[in-house]
Amino acid sequence: VDDDNTCTFLVTQIHKWTTDPSFALPDGGSIHVGAMARVTYDTSTNVVTKASVYFTNDLIDHVFNEVFNTDQTKEFVCNVMANDCPTVFRANGLYSILDCVFFLRALATTTTTTND
Repeated sequence: VDDDNTCTFLVTQIHKWTTDPSFALPDGGSIHVGAMARVTYDTSTNVVTKASVYFTNDLIDHVFNEVFNTDQTKEFVCNVMANDCPTVFRANGLYSILDCVFFLRALATTTTTTND
């Protein structure tokens, strides 16, 4: 326990993710993912005050720029926006799923940043 009554835990894990071919690349298949989580727990309040998860840039690039960078994924996102957030959908100048797919195609799927 630190002087401020917090404990920091580091957890590392390896997971096997299997993609759903209905919205990812059909041959996306499975990928083994290494991840690390840093969790800060406040012993005085019995509350987790911060949780950060870390993935490698190569993994993020592969998952978002290759496996999920499909029109099926974009259509899924657009349908959720259109049906569950119609105000936001229209505020972005979107009036059809096709408009939305073209809008998402123009966006970068990831950016590389380092946060602590």
